[in-house]
Parts: sequence; C-alpha cells; structure tokens
Amino acid sequence: MPSLLDILKSGSALGTHEDLASGETVESSLEDLFLQLCNKLDPSFKPTEGSITFAIDSFDESAWGLIEQEDVFAENVFLATGTPHAKICHMRHYSNGEGAHWHALFAQMDEKGELESITITDSRLNAKAQTKQGITAQRDIDTNPFLQTNSSKIQFIPGIEQPPKTSTCWIHALANLASLATCSEVYKRQKSGGTLGQELHSLLLPPVKKEKTGKKAMPPQPNEQSPLLPTIPLVEKKETVITETESPRFSKRATFFKAEDKKPSEPATDSKSYTASLGLLFIGATVTGVATLALTAVITLSLPVSIGLLVTGLLILLVGAALLTKNCLVSNADEEIELDSEESYSFS
Repeated sequence: MPSLLDILKSGSALGTHEDLASGETVESSLEDLFLQLCNKLDPSFKPTEGSITFAIDSFDESAWGLIEQEDVFAENVFLATGTPHAKICHMRHYSNGEGAHWHALFAQMDEKGELESITITDSRLNAKAQTKQGITAQRDIDTNPFLQTNSSKIQFIPGIEQPPKTSTCWIHALANLASLATCSEVYKRQKSGGTLGQELHSLLLPPVKKEKTGKKAMPPQPNEQSPLLPTIPLVEKKETVITETESPRFSKRATFFKAEDKKPSEPATDSKSYTASLGLLFIGATVTGVATLALTAVITLSLPVSIGLLVTGLLILLVGAALLTKNCLVSNADEEIELDSEESYSFS
C-alpha cells in the first residue's frame, strides 16, 4: 500500500478514495502535503486559525440532476466571510462518463472579509477552444451555480501544462494552490529535469543530516609491532606457547606444541568416576539381595515386585561393572598418549 509521497513521486493517478499507507483519507493526506509545500515555498509561512482553508470535493457530470452533489468550495467561502485576507484552497475532482480530472480553485478575501477574487487553474487545455480554457475548469465555470454568480471575480490561469498521456493533474493542482497561497502566483518549476512530481518529492523530503566528523584518522605508521610483511602469528598464554605456521607445500595449517603435564583436576575427575562405579556396584548388590530375600519369603513382597527388584539390581550391577572397567582402560590410554606427545612432528 503506497503512501501519498510515493504516488506523488511516481506520478500515478489519484482518486478521492484511495487506500494509503498512513491509513488517513486522501483529503487529510493532501492537506498535509499542501501545508508542507507552503512551508517549503515560504519558510516564514505561519497561518493563523481560519486564515487558510484546504479541502477537496468531487463533481460527476453524469449524476447531474439525479443526486445532490455538495459544493464544498462554496461552503468554505461562505464560512470565511468576515475573516480578512482569508484564503480558500480547493481541489475538485471533476468527472463524466468517460474519465476524471483534477483542477484547482483559489479564493481570496479582502481586508473586510468579503470575496475579492477566484483563481482557477487547469493543467490541461481544450485544444479546440479559441481562448485558453481548461478541459474541466471551463465546464465547472459554465455549470456551477456559485461560480456563475461570481463570474466577474473569476480569473483563469492555466499554470504548468501536464505532459500528454500522464495522470499528474492532481500534482499540478496541489502545487498551484500552495504557490498561490504563499507567493500569489501559480507554481513555477525550480528544476529543468525530471517530472513535477519528482521535483515536489525531493522538495518535501527532509534534508539528509551529515554526521560531524573530526580530524581524519591517519593510517598507522609502520613499526616493529605492525610490520609491512606478514609474520607468523604467535599466541602466548601463561603456561603454554602455541606457534602456528603455514607449510609452503600444504594449504592446511600445522600446529606445533609441547604437551603439558596432566592438570591437577583430571585425577579428581577420574576419582569421582571410580567412586560412582563402586557406588553403583554397592546399590546393585543391595537391591539384588533384597529381591533374593523376597523370593525366599524372608521379606513379604509380591512375586512381580520381587522379580522387578531382582532385574533392577542386576542391571545396576552390570552398569557399575562397565564403568569400573572403562575407567581402568582410560587410565592406561592416558599414559600411552602422554608418552607419544613427547615426540616431534613436521611436514617435509
């Protein structure tokens, strides 16, 4: 789901009811862009309450006389009556059975708060007309009761014409309204390249903040600790020195080291394992003895329980014996490894 800024940059068509990423209505999003544009065109732009009004509405020619269509522009002009120098900025989505087009209406109140002038812009002109007429602006002027009543106060200014086969009329209307509200003239391009939508998009984006950088870090000077040529890395520990070298004939690395004596903690580990083995033998023997007494009726237990105890005791005896045997074998293997480690190895 695109944002209105994305649609602005791409120059896509815009209707009065679109699903936007912000979740806001089209009118609310357009008003936000309008105010941002005003601030960019005039940094001192700080409207007071009621001094500037922005709104949109739609008119469908095919529904003329069939349904009542609200004229929001006329309502806002009436509401602004009595507010000196108030500005009414309006975008109208004008449609018929064939298509739709946006044009802009801008009303200016005088020092007494009475309607002074109405400026209408249209980014597409009627090529067949002898005078400059907007393709929907002129139809609006000819059919709208409020505009007909105030026809003497209307001036039509085309503004920048949109490129053929594009749907950027809403972008032109928005730009013209922001410029009329701040500069009292239609929008003028600030850059020669790109589209109007791309120009406004870059204008609305916040400037990229450059991080403050200190003095440039100087590269380390070559010294004994940082030689220019790679050397054999040497890692030193408290008790052991491990030197890694790379054989010129083999891609794998060979590690040369001298084995250390057995750590004091190793005998303790073996002792614990030996004690555990003896413990298992003792428990196994005890359980087996109890089961034997139960089977000989010395102790009163049921037959299944007695047999279960006997089997359990025998299993514990077997486990204890296996562990004891393993400990003896490991002790002998450690002695052999300790002797072998005193030899040296190298790659030829």
